[in-house]
Amino acid sequence: MTVDPHFLGEFRLPVHPLREQLYNELHARPFPVVESPALVSHMAILSGEGGGRREVEHIARLCLRYALPQPDLQASALYLDFGDFHLRWERHTEFSAYTFIRPFKGGKAMDEKAIDVAPREWLESIAGEVVTALHGVIEAVQEQEMIDGDALAEELFDGERAIGSYAIGRRAMLCTSFRLHRGGFGRFYIANYSLSPQRAGRLLQRMLEIESYRVMALLSLPLARKISPRLAVLDAEVAKITARLADKGADSAGDRQLLASISALAAEVEQYRSDTSYRFAASKAYSSLVHQRLDYVEEEPIEHLQMISHFFARRFTPAMDTCEAVASRLEELSQRLARAGELLGTQVDLAIEQQNQRLLASMNRRGKLQLRLQETVEGLSVVVISYHLVGLLKYLFDAAKPLGLEVNTPLLLAASVVPVVLGVWWLMRKIRKRLTDKTE
Repeated sequence: MTVDPHFLGEFRLPVHPLREQLYNELHARPFPVVESPALVSHMAILSGEGGGRREVEHIARLCLRYALPQPDLQASALYLDFGDFHLRWERHTEFSAYTFIRPFKGGKAMDEKAIDVAPREWLESIAGEVVTALHGVIEAVQEQEMIDGDALAEELFDGERAIGSYAIGRRAMLCTSFRLHRGGFGRFYIANYSLSPQRAGRLLQRMLEIESYRVMALLSLPLARKISPRLAVLDAEVAKITARLADKGADSAGDRQLLASISALAAEVEQYRSDTSYRFAASKAYSSLVHQRLDYVEEEPIEHLQMISHFFARRFTPAMDTCEAVASRLEELSQRLARAGELLGTQVDLAIEQQNQRLLASMNRRGKLQLRLQETVEGLSVVVISYHLVGLLKYLFDAAKPLGLEVNTPLLLAASVVPVVLGVWWLMRKIRKRLTDKTE
């Protein structure tokens, strides 16, 4: 009986298309199984967010060389046995981890490296930039011996101070120097007292992740140190602008100058935020992963050796605090500039409102003045029109004499002045009222 993958087994219940993928995700990156003793070489290579497919294609060429099946080009993790060595490749957001593991056949630790048996020309053609590179040894030790930190430093770490601790209930010991040694690689050493191959593989994986995530987290520190002095200058400039906003009076030229200053500073701050936000956010995430991995190690102190967690508390944590402080400072500057812009906008709006009120008051005064002037002109117009009408009446009265009519022209003219003036005034008022009604 064929089972339809779109339904739940023999039941006609549809399943989510991503269900199987989500189940497999938890098993996508199993821990290595490491038989002690073993040699380990590890590299974390920064290749950007789009470098995964290119790296799988590069690994496919190595598979072709060893007559192994071709890997899935969409894979995010590969675990391959090339006979002489095992290769573990895991793709992360912006970097890839290459881990080479092979049996350690004895001899002095650090004289042999796991990566020595990998094809050199293939290694040198890996795309990207190396940010972490480690050589290490896992040795099977029958019983816990008194650990001499000075001897460890001299034998394994070229005289550099060893940092380490017991791990997993004192069933193993791990140490490193967190320094670069000959060949540009760091070094680590794990003494396996009683761990199974599975537990040893998990401890190894955590150790490698601590180193990779530690360095990836620290990528933001030079950036934070670079922009920190400029942020101090910007902080002082913002303080000056805020003081000017508090003290300034109504001044349009000053407003324009302040607006130009705020805009320039805001543009610079936002450019810094754009350039650093991804790096600072990534560092915060990597730092959290480092502390999670340290918790898994279950460190217990070794006399005369500094524990890894204590070393990180003194060196790594302050570096991350610096990055977080710079990111917070950028955010605070952005908010302060935004508030300064809003305050300036409010002040400008108030100034415009006051200016509009003064303009309206001035227009009101002008309107009243024009009304008075108009009334004066209308009064003069009544006089002028009345004068001319009385003049016309004089011609009319004078024309009556040739007709034999006895007319007392001066008396009639004097008597007509008042009616003429009143009539003209009434007529002009009626015309003005009609025009006003039409306008409204």
